[in-house]
Amino acid sequence: MAADLVVCTVYDVGQGACNFFEIYDSTDHTKPAHTMLIDCGTAAKTSACNDAVDKIVKILKTMVSPTIDTLILTHSDKDHISHIVRLIEHFNPPGGNNSDLPTLNINRIYFGGDRNNYSLGRRGKKKNVVNKASKYINKLTREASVKSPGPDQTGYDASKKTWDPFHDIDGVKLYLLAGNTQKSNVTILAEAPKDAAGGYLKNMVSLVVIVEFSGVKIVGTGDGTGLTMARCNQVLSPSPIDSSLDYSLLDEPLKNVFMVTLPHHGSSLTSFELLGLSDDKNSAKKLAKKNVVNFAQNMSTETITASAYKYEHHHPGTKLIQCFSENLKQTAAYYEDPCLAKTGRHFYTVYIPSGTYNATINQQDENAMDIEKLIKWPNSVNYFTVQTPNNIFTTMYFLVDRQNTSSYDWCAVFPAGTGSLSRAPLAKANVENAPPLPQSGMTWKFSIDGKGGKTVSTVPNNFSRLSPLPIQTPAFNAPVKMKPVTSSMRPSAKPRLSSISTFRGLTLVP
Repeated sequence: MAADLVVCTVYDVGQGACNFFEIYDSTDHTKPAHTMLIDCGTAAKTSACNDAVDKIVKILKTMVSPTIDTLILTHSDKDHISHIVRLIEHFNPPGGNNSDLPTLNINRIYFGGDRNNYSLGRRGKKKNVVNKASKYINKLTREASVKSPGPDQTGYDASKKTWDPFHDIDGVKLYLLAGNTQKSNVTILAEAPKDAAGGYLKNMVSLVVIVEFSGVKIVGTGDGTGLTMARCNQVLSPSPIDSSLDYSLLDEPLKNVFMVTLPHHGSSLTSFELLGLSDDKNSAKKLAKKNVVNFAQNMSTETITASAYKYEHHHPGTKLIQCFSENLKQTAAYYEDPCLAKTGRHFYTVYIPSGTYNATINQQDENAMDIEKLIKWPNSVNYFTVQTPNNIFTTMYFLVDRQNTSSYDWCAVFPAGTGSLSRAPLAKANVENAPPLPQSGMTWKFSIDGKGGKTVSTVPNNFSRLSPLPIQTPAFNAPVKMKPVTSSMRPSAKPRLSSISTFRGLTLVP
């Protein structure tokens, strides 16, 4: 029976990734007819991924015969595969002898990179995740049902402008945009990339997968790097990157993209890294940015997601989100936070290095005279929770000291360029009938119906983060004395502000 509804859930798993697809037919929207899983893991020391696994197990058990039709492992990093085994061990494999557990069937497995890299655990007790999961495939079809794409494989034929699906689940088609990218074959200005560290290469081979239903597409990028995006651009626009072209004006091989998972959890570091294609640092920087912008324009998506948590790699980064935000297909806001009622906005949390943006502020001096000043923002490196009307959705959603919300009523509004600093109408614990404060982490559902209708909704998390992080906002609302601003004042001097009336014009520092 043909599919009638597809729901993609981007679970909050802390620093990791878990994207679960439920495919329903028209007879029953309470239990899926098919399911698909793209990655399931975390590097964060939280119970987040356990909660995601429990929810997925519960859904699978509603099925007449619990089945994961397609398991896609984009690459072998721990934070993408760590909980696969925990999930499947809630079930018997076909022919298993534990009568207390229901049987789970996995029909096929696709994975990126070297199969030997999928071993996890302590020395002497390592388990290969691909091998373990393959035991849930029928023995008669097992060997043919576990595959990794060939080097630089793609399902798009640019000469014919046609897609060849690698699988079709009752009308839900799966395409491979790029798989097992090889750096030597990526053509960017006809130069060969230099060597890279092993971590970059492991991420570079990530499978970039397109899921299409009713003409609407969702794109999963794994931990794709700058060169992975360059390979995708090469597939979709075969000529080398031309800085004079506006890729948004070219043909759209990926029409009607609903959602894209940001590559590598929104990493600005690896997304803007092309392995030293030019010895000229300025030239390399411009080329790397153009590559990301071209990818964002090729995607032409309505929404983006980033699954991450406060971690040493600083995901998601504001630089990457900014590039995608500027190239989002303009639609109405899919989600409004109850705490920001009637604004059309919601929150997201992002890592912003100090001095990333220029901002114009209006302030009053000690004589109550209005003056305008250009400052660099933020003045410290940290994670920031901001508001946005754009369709940017992060699982690390709202970080605040829940016991002291009144100190954090200033909140930057993005996107930059039109941004400002405004008072966030946050709910206070002592206000009657006020909506509850947002959760620090958020799980997002992206739904597509049989007529191509699209919605975004949220799912409550059944866990608490170990240590909620305080929101970081400029402390501009504290009344203090300041010296008059004079023309002789050094540019680096930072006068204290007595009051702020507006904070506007956020623009990226070149």
